[in-house]
Amino acid sequence: MIRKISFLVIITGTIFTSCSDKSGKIHKRDTVAIDLDSIKARGKLIAATDFNSTNYFIYRGEPMGFQYELLEAFSDYLGVDIEIVTENHLNKAFDMLHTGKADLLAMSLTVGSSRKKEIRFTEGIS
Repeated sequence: MIRKISFLVIITGTIFTSCSDKSGKIHKRDTVAIDLDSIKARGKLIAATDFNSTNYFIYRGEPMGFQYELLEAFSDYLGVDIEIVTENHLNKAFDMLHTGKADLLAMSLTVGSSRKKEIRFTEGIS
């Protein structure tokens, strides 16, 4: 019986340790500030999104997806072209945003207090 309890404690501790979110730390970074005037002067909006079956994908040679359609409409509204960069690793996508390699992230992100300190969010889509 003691062996079973010890085994359960070890497994539970391993699960909690491996599932803990250590990415919640805010890293001080040198952030590049790009404003709307800079984007319009450049003539293109650079957006980072994740490549998957709903947000952004290529079907028969044509880009498609929920985030793609939103980005396309937004770039049309601004009167600029769009450049899409795919990045499935969230930390790398944040780095792209902070270093100016992307103007915005088009991803389905949860709005958390630590993320709100690091980036600005739009209004949610309902």
